[in-house]
Amino acid sequence: MTQELVQFSFQPKTLEEAMKFAELVAKSDLVPKDYKGNAGNVLIAIQWGQEVGLKPLQALQNIAVINGRPCLWGDAVLAMVRGSGLLEDFREDFHEPSMTATCAVRRKDQPTPISRSFGKADAEKAGLWSKDNYKNYPKRMLQMRARAFAMRDGFADVLKGIAVAEEQQDVIDVEVTALPAPPEPPKRLSDRLDPIGEWEKSLSESADLETLQANWTRLTVKDGFYHTLNQEQQARLIAAKNQRKQTIEAAGAKLKDAGLTDGEGT
Repeated sequence: MTQELVQFSFQPKTLEEAMKFAELVAKSDLVPKDYKGNAGNVLIAIQWGQEVGLKPLQALQNIAVINGRPCLWGDAVLAMVRGSGLLEDFREDFHEPSMTATCAVRRKDQPTPISRSFGKADAEKAGLWSKDNYKNYPKRMLQMRARAFAMRDGFADVLKGIAVAEEQQDVIDVEVTALPAPPEPPKRLSDRLDPIGEWEKSLSESADLETLQANWTRLTVKDGFYHTLNQEQQARLIAAKNQRKQTIEAAGAKLKDAGLTDGEGT
């Protein structure tokens, strides 16, 4: 005698099923306090989960009601964005001296990354630094705010306008709480401080025309670093290449005139 595996789903298919499910869940001890005894909140969370692609139990664990708004916790936001298949690269950094967290994301088929930062100075300006969660977990709170900015700006279509919980927790009273200024527009990686210095140096110090051409070819390969630069930065590299070429050719001409070469090289 074989025993068949019976599979079942907590995915309500009708409004009646959803209401019964919400009532059952609201009586459970395994749900967050926002849903305990509140079938209405459960039902709304399930619907929000449907909107953003979360199953009912996932929605109940990852959607919180904060200041009257349904919100996703920061880790769930990252999981959703990763699961969308649109995230090509993700990086979070923390600068200890300035207590500043940075989150950088890159969408597939979009060469321009989006980088957002949030630091102690921003939290102080917004009146957040004295709050208990910032006192107890300063790095984590700064990290989540930087992540919220980057994810909302880069993947609004995935999040569908839902707020980020760690960010919404800071909005106690929108009439008296100062929020940080809107994030800056997306920047190219090439907009960082002198990002082309190493390439400019390698071109300027090329030993001969062959080396110079090889360096230039590596720099300008299709879809390479050169094509992410703005016009001013590209002009700097072109000038470095042309200047080095002229210097090498002039030196070769002098050696040729002095009879020290065969006319083809040093």
